[in-house]
Parts: sequence; C-alpha cells; structure tokens
Amino acid sequence: MRLGEVRVADDHDFEELSYAVDNLDGWKLEYFHAPSKVWVKHSDNTDFHMIKVKTMFSDVDAACVYDVLHDNDYRRTWDRFMLASSSIGCLNANNELNYYAARCPAPIRNRDLVLLRSWLATERAYYVMSHSVFHAQYPPRPNLVRAFTHLTGFVVRPLSPRGCELHYITHTEPGGRLPAWLTNRVTQNLAPRLLRRLHCAALAYPAWKRKHDTVQKPWLFPEQMSSVRVDLSLCRRSPLEESEPPPDESAAKVEDRIAENYFNLVDR
Repeated sequence: MRLGEVRVADDHDFEELSYAVDNLDGWKLEYFHAPSKVWVKHSDNTDFHMIKVKTMFSDVDAACVYDVLHDNDYRRTWDRFMLASSSIGCLNANNELNYYAARCPAPIRNRDLVLLRSWLATERAYYVMSHSVFHAQYPPRPNLVRAFTHLTGFVVRPLSPRGCELHYITHTEPGGRLPAWLTNRVTQNLAPRLLRRLHCAALAYPAWKRKHDTVQKPWLFPEQMSSVRVDLSLCRRSPLEESEPPPDESAAKVEDRIAENYFNLVDR
C-alpha cells in the first residue's frame, strides 16, 4: 500500500510483505549476533533507510507472539516508548485505523502517527503491517512531531516442534528536523532491542493474560471488535500534505546536541 492509502488489505499486500522480509536484493547486512540479523537498504525517495531484522524464538510459539503484537492493554506494560494508543475505527475485521504516540529520549520531542493496521493469520504465518494515513480528526499536535511510516510489518512463522521465526521490517520518517544519518543509526541499533523486549513480553504473556480478560482477543474473534466504522471522507488527504505546528523549541540547537551525543540517546 502507498503512504496515505486507506483500503482493505488483500492477499497481494500480505504476499508483498512476505516477499519484502525474505528478499535480500539491495540489502546490506549491518549486524549479526545469532540468532539475530539486521539489514539496511537505501531508499530512492528518502534519505531514511529501510531496516529489516530476522530472529528466532525457540521458547515462544508464533500464536503467542501474534497475540502480543495485537494486545494493546498488554503493550502498555512492556512498551516503554508508548505514550498513547487508541483505535480510530475499523474498515473490517482485519483492518483498523489507530493513533499511536511514542515517547522519545530527551531532548528529542515525542512523536505520533496515524496508522492503518492490517493483519492476517494463516497456517503458515502470521502477518501484521501498518502504514501512515491521514485522518481529519487527528491532525498534528503542537506538543508532538508527526512521524510517517511507509511500511512497518511483522511476519511470524511457526517452527517445529515449538518456537517461531520472526521478521520485522520498517521504513519510517521521524518528521521534524532530525538528521537522516542519526535516525538511521539509532533505528538500526534499536530494532534488535525491540525484538528482545518483544521476546521477554511474549514469555510473560500467557501468565498475564490468564488474569486479564482471558477470552478477549478481537484480532482472532471479530465479534469482539468494538470499533466504529471509519468515515472514509475524513481520510482523503495525504499525510505529507499536513502542516506541522510550529516547534516549541530551538530545533537547530537541540539537534546539534543530539548529533554530538547520539550514542547516549540509544537505550543501552
């Protein structure tokens, strides 16, 4: 799907996601520490790289990881970057618009995104993907910087007899005035750490879920979805046409400090 496009994802879209995580043409391996690998790829239309990670979890099954990727209530307990997350509305049982605000390390201003999330569960793999869209009722906010993702996706494949293979891919622009080289370096370092946190969260999820709405899984049981239908007339503009509110800081000075100390901004 293209940035800003609002429609129901079809089989071709999930096939493209699967191809994107498997295809290595043009990708450069930047990091390898078994079982994780990180690749980067230059983009033709932006200075921000695409990042791809592959890892394996030998002690967590694919269905559990898929649940963790969806369960917003549980995410609040392990995603230290999450400021807010809420449903805007759904297109159908497998496609939903969401608002997500992320906490960034100081002195970077916090970011937010408006996303179309799509998912699919099959016998061979579980898919979750998202990209940025526009919604008139969720314009950029003065205290946040609007970020954009061309694609962020997960492909989780079962391994026998237990465990799973996890693929993560993202191509995101942070907005504001952060230099591309800094964003590329930080994202490249943070991506495998995100998956390590996801692994820890998946290990703890079954025990947590037994105490919190055990049967509530709307991503598996569409009848549990409570989202209102998305009014498509509110989604017609491209997110790139949104006007950023004036910054509430001296961006140049802040980003000079970031460039000098960027290693300290990475969560070690």
